[in-house]
Amino acid sequence: MQSAPCPTPCQPSALCRAAVLDWSVHHGGGFIARSLGLKRLTVQLHRLLRCFEDNLDGGPALIIDVGAGIHGLSREWVFRVKNLHDDDSDSLWLLGSFGSRASVHAFEANAAKAAELRAAAAARPLTSKFTDRFTVHNVGVGAASGTSSVARCGGANTWSVHGNAGVASFMKCGRGDEVNTTSLDDFAAGEAPLYVKVDVEGGEWDVLRGMHHLLRERRVAVASFEYAVNWHAAFHRPSRHALTEEERASAKDVSLHAFQSRLGAYGYDTYLVNAGDADSGVVLVPVHGEFWQDELEICYNRSRFYDNTHCWNDLLAVRRCDACTRDTLFGEVLRGTWEQQRWKGTRWRPPFQQACSCV
Repeated sequence: MQSAPCPTPCQPSALCRAAVLDWSVHHGGGFIARSLGLKRLTVQLHRLLRCFEDNLDGGPALIIDVGAGIHGLSREWVFRVKNLHDDDSDSLWLLGSFGSRASVHAFEANAAKAAELRAAAAARPLTSKFTDRFTVHNVGVGAASGTSSVARCGGANTWSVHGNAGVASFMKCGRGDEVNTTSLDDFAAGEAPLYVKVDVEGGEWDVLRGMHHLLRERRVAVASFEYAVNWHAAFHRPSRHALTEEERASAKDVSLHAFQSRLGAYGYDTYLVNAGDADSGVVLVPVHGEFWQDELEICYNRSRFYDNTHCWNDLLAVRRCDACTRDTLFGEVLRGTWEQQRWKGTRWRPPFQQACSCV
């Protein structure tokens, strides 16, 4: 756990801000989660362990995946998938890459998907040796602990938990099985998770509220959140239509700007995850503090970045005052994503370097 004061936030120049926006528009398709930016980052996060060896005292790091189910893979592939897929569970790739060095806790409110996840972990060669480090909780996660029920909204990949914001609050959803719920403050009381991933169909705001103490005390090193269509009903507009001023006003309290501001107040810097290209590997596009630009509110006007799909992006929040984690993330981890896909003759060239002195 980091208790030292955070340094002064990065102050980008006008040239830097312009370079960030220009690169983002020209690489807009890389923001779509299907481009696997977050998945490729996920399998490199084990490199962060070097920053926590003294605090762990030889024990495993704590990893939490909220909304961990496998969705969209045929049953044949669920048990033998070997390559990253946007519908696969991050928890399984986290387990396989961290191995015995982490305890992975996967939360899935859908009982059938929770059972499938346990079976997949036992069957896959990548994870079968580490099932003693893997716990699947058939529990919903939100702002507080209690009981609720599964909100059956659309297909099983968009089911949620009644009472959470997001899809269950503005779409007509069937009522599924009763499910216990927890906040991450309650679940991880006294713990310091290395990484928390949250993908809960618009319920990210409720999970964030239930992480208040974890974040205020800066006990989480890195966290990811889906920023997507189910944050607000207006985000369901066809891609060719930007939100009206009235719709923007109605969504401002659940916008990316509001989300990064909340995280910034806790001492975390927020980045949009972009899959990048053969020269860069995965890129973290800064949207925190003085880096904020209204044009990067992708769900307000996603046609500027990509077409033919709904708003579907991932965010990464990084503890600002944690120099080792930041240096390792922007060095070894991002470089590792480039090494996964580099072409012969290329060299690693992260964007913004010439224009920005910090991100």
